[in-house]
Amino acid sequence: MRSGWIGLIAMVPLTGMAQNTKSLETAFARALEHNLQLRAGRYRMEVAQNSDDPGMAGLYPRVSATGQVGLQDNDTRLEFANGQPDVEVEGARSYTYGGGLDVNYTLFDGMGSWHTLRQLQTQARIGELEFAALTQNVLLQTASVYYDMASRQEEVRIARENVEISTDRYRRFELAREYGSGSSFDLSSARVDLSNDSLALIVAQSGLRGARRGLDVLMGGGNEPDFSVETEVVYAWLPPDDSLRSLALSADPALLRAYEAEKAAAYASAAAGSAFWPRLDLNAGYDVSVQDNEVGLLLLNQFNGWNAGVGLRWDVFNGNANRIRDQNAELLQQAAQIEAQAQGLNTRTDLENALDVYHSALEGAAVAERNTKAARLNFTRAQELYRLGQVNQSQFREAQLNLAQSESTVFRAHFSAKLAELEVLRLCGLLMTSSGAR
Repeated sequence: MRSGWIGLIAMVPLTGMAQNTKSLETAFARALEHNLQLRAGRYRMEVAQNSDDPGMAGLYPRVSATGQVGLQDNDTRLEFANGQPDVEVEGARSYTYGGGLDVNYTLFDGMGSWHTLRQLQTQARIGELEFAALTQNVLLQTASVYYDMASRQEEVRIARENVEISTDRYRRFELAREYGSGSSFDLSSARVDLSNDSLALIVAQSGLRGARRGLDVLMGGGNEPDFSVETEVVYAWLPPDDSLRSLALSADPALLRAYEAEKAAAYASAAAGSAFWPRLDLNAGYDVSVQDNEVGLLLLNQFNGWNAGVGLRWDVFNGNANRIRDQNAELLQQAAQIEAQAQGLNTRTDLENALDVYHSALEGAAVAERNTKAARLNFTRAQELYRLGQVNQSQFREAQLNLAQSESTVFRAHFSAKLAELEVLRLCGLLMTSSGAR
């Protein structure tokens, strides 16, 4: 019996945590460099930035080069009215070739090109803000998984301590039983407690491995398989709540993106309205054309020279397409205005919730730390009395579990407060700054 239980105990890893410990700053740095979402997001941002160009709005002249080469092979018969002998040639060939350089420029289109340029510039800004929001969300997600792993590390530590305590108690009763001074009930109770603590440790270690894999994914993969994280929480200095409220309304990337989207919708509406105006185009070019005939009245026909002109186009009626586009653009502009208002309300609400969680978690952590000190003193006293035989197993076990529960409450409160702090920084646009991102 004894060797079987000692074998079970040996199966539960009791070694310390991995030596390779990553700080939250290290996790942030790896996520910023290797996270797959951010790597893809950078390309999307570059697409928006590349589109911010006057040429994409039609403000530059359009220059095009043309060229052509032709061959005709015909049976030709020529009859002349002046009495000259007829000419008949089989397979007479005629060559044509030429080229040109044309320039077209829109002088006026109802300011549609300028409105389109403003829209493209705003969309480029939206791309930057979307990437900033994505970056902060990835960092916040990384922190959430980081502290989840830290929480599970603490759970493993507490479960390991419980296993060690229960193992010592079980061995004491086993020895006492062998010498005839212990009861089978006490030994059985100690065995049940050791079994429960061992299973709790196995479950905690499994959860820790899962959390480590999740954090590894957010950091882009390729990390050591047994790394650990820091469990000590260092809080940042936060300005007063009123200052944070003002800052969030001026720096939250999601809110700024909503404001820029409202501007883009206004520019799009103005560009749609430009379709009601006439369009004035300027064109110029230089063309060369040569026709070389084996037979005919003209054996060589060649010309080259400049050409220029101005064109005016005004869509008087095109099936109400312009009117419908203009109406839809105005509707989208109104929708963007409402969405900006909604995002402002969401930002205020999210900030108040984060501040409430932050302050409550700090207060809860302070209370939990006091409770843990009392629970630790109570457990130490219970250990002494238990060895003297002045408390029973149930009382000792209750003191042990109370200590474990109070320690768990402490680190969970601190981790919750830290995540709420990071959420506040995110809403105020400061998370990338605090993490070292640029």
